[in-house]
Amino acid sequence: MDSNLQKLCAERLDNVLKQKKIRQVDIAKELNLTPQYINYLCKGTRQISYETAYKISRICCVRMEYLLGLDDIITQPTIRDFTTKELLQEIERRCN
Repeated sequence: MDSNLQKLCAERLDNVLKQKKIRQVDIAKELNLTPQYINYLCKGTRQISYETAYKISRICCVRMEYLLGLDDIITQPTIRDFTTKELLQEIERRCN
């Protein structure tokens, strides 16, 4: 992971934790990691693994792709967020 992407991941993780009002120590405990390691991730000192990004995304209800800097969409839209026409377009898009 290049340094710009690592910095973006760190900023996004830090912002998500702040928005969700989740303390670094609490998510560290939940993931069986050290608070220092979570702090390193939030500062961009360490690179986040796919496994850790996945676990954090599940806890924080955000997309893993967002945390990894691969996408700018924070949360996965639910069916209720779509009109019927949009839902059909989305299904068609995913099938092609």
